[in-house]
Formats: sequence, structure tokens, C-alpha cells
Amino acid sequence: MLVSRTATLVLGLTAAAAGAVQGQDTTTAALFGTLAYRYIGPPGNRAIAVVGVPGNPLVAFVGAAAGGIWRTTDGGQRWAKTQLPKARFAVFGEAMAALQFDFLDATHGFAFQSGDVAKGANDSDLFSTSDGGSTWSADRPTGTGSEGIEGTVAFADPGDGVIVDALHGSGIVVTHDGGRTWSDATFPLPSGTRLGHYYFHQPVFFDAQTGLMAVAFENASGVLGVTRIYRTTDAGASWTIAATLPVDYSAVSILSPIRWIAFSLGAGENREIDWVLALFVAGICCKPQQVLLAVR
Repeated sequence: MLVSRTATLVLGLTAAAAGAVQGQDTTTAALFGTLAYRYIGPPGNRAIAVVGVPGNPLVAFVGAAAGGIWRTTDGGQRWAKTQLPKARFAVFGEAMAALQFDFLDATHGFAFQSGDVAKGANDSDLFSTSDGGSTWSADRPTGTGSEGIEGTVAFADPGDGVIVDALHGSGIVVTHDGGRTWSDATFPLPSGTRLGHYYFHQPVFFDAQTGLMAVAFENASGVLGVTRIYRTTDAGASWTIAATLPVDYSAVSILSPIRWIAFSLGAGENREIDWVLALFVAGICCKPQQVLLAVR
């Protein structure tokens, strides 16, 4: 799984870049001098997972490192705490294991606890909710604790979903029964790709069948080089290459079935630009459609 500061930055700058999509000039770091952060909760020490829900900007969920899930329905003014049922594998004392959310809408979602290989190889626990997180299903482990599946989860609907970076097969497994059983998906790798030397972003589904996913590949020197956009039209059972981004564009935020934002460190022929945030449009190959932000 590709987890990096650049990936976080792409997500955080999407809102700031929205104005540029409307036609504003490329800007510089001076833009960020006007931004300020304020604490809105929830109570506690540290968050290990945060997610909003599609179509409702007032609803969000936060997983606390000390345990428990916090939910707000009013944009963070008030928070209510809920608890996941007991996990079979990811039980490490009072602290919660690595947690990830994936919500389809304000009521249907999943919580995925990936275990630590040092504590038990590939042990993961999956929970679902159909009432906005007020209650959660019993644990649906992805395996026995030694042959389970870790990674990053994404669902197209309550029944169909995938785990990517799964340390299993070519790296993607798919379920069609809400996570009760998993099987290898069809994921063709470019010729010469070395297993384990590519990194998945979380897939984004647009309906019950169609989704996109960015995958960053290392070059022969072991450095991230080319990032490819993959498409599925069968709820994650198979994937094909939809586009290839220019070299050095890695962290990607999918905006729609045909638009995505990508981040690059060091752009320009002489690396004169520190970093770039650019908009790409499907069908326009190998170059940004519009540079949203460029910092020198």
C-alpha cells in the first residue's frame, strides 16, 4: 500500500486546487499563508483513521488509537462513540490495530483492521454497518490468521469489493459476498514488472461495477517511476490499464471516471519546480491537461 506524505498532500490540496480548475492562474506557496487549522474533535489523543461519506459533508468517522470509533453528523460540533465487536485477530491489548474505513453512503460502510505480520501473518478483520455506524456486524476475518489477507479495502456495493496490496497472487483479491470469501482478481502486470515492486492506491468505485485505481511502479533502480491508472467494469474481478501518467507523477487522487489529480516532486526539464499538482483527463495521453498548483 502506498502511504506517503505526498499522497496525503494530494488529498488535502484538492479543495484548494478546485479554484484553479475553474480557470484561475497557477499559484505559489503564498496561497497557503492564509490557511489556518482549528481543532474540532473528537476527544482523545490520536486518530488512526478518518473518513467522510459520499454526498454528506457533515458526516465523518474517526478511529481512535486508544480504541473506539467516533461519529459526527453535524460537521464535528458533536461526536458520539461506538465500538466494533471483538476482533478475532487484531486484538493488541487496549490499543486498536491499524484501521481503515470505506463508506458507500451515509448508512452503508466497512471497517477493516489489518493485523501486524510480526504478531500473525496476514491476519485481518472486517466489519460492516448498514445503519451509519451505530452498530457493526460480527467479525468476518479474511482467513485463519496465518493465511488471511492484509492490505487496503474498497467496496463497490455491500457485496462486491476488493483488497489491494494483498500479499496474495498479483496483489488484488475480490469478494462478491460481503467479505465472507475472497479469490484472486485478474490484474495484468506490464512486462518485466517485479512482484512486490509496485504500490497500490485505494481503488475508487463510481457505481456497483465501475472503478479506477492508481498503481505506482518502481524502475530498475528501485525508485518510483511510472504510475498507471487501471479500470474495472466488473466490480473488481478484473482490471485493465486505462492510462499511463508521465514519469515522476506518483500520488494520485481520482476525481471522476475521466479526471484525476496527480502530484509530482521536481518537475520541469531542469527540476526547477519543487512540486506540481496537475489535472489529467482520460483520453489525453501522457501530459497534464492543466497545472493547478506549482511551487518553485
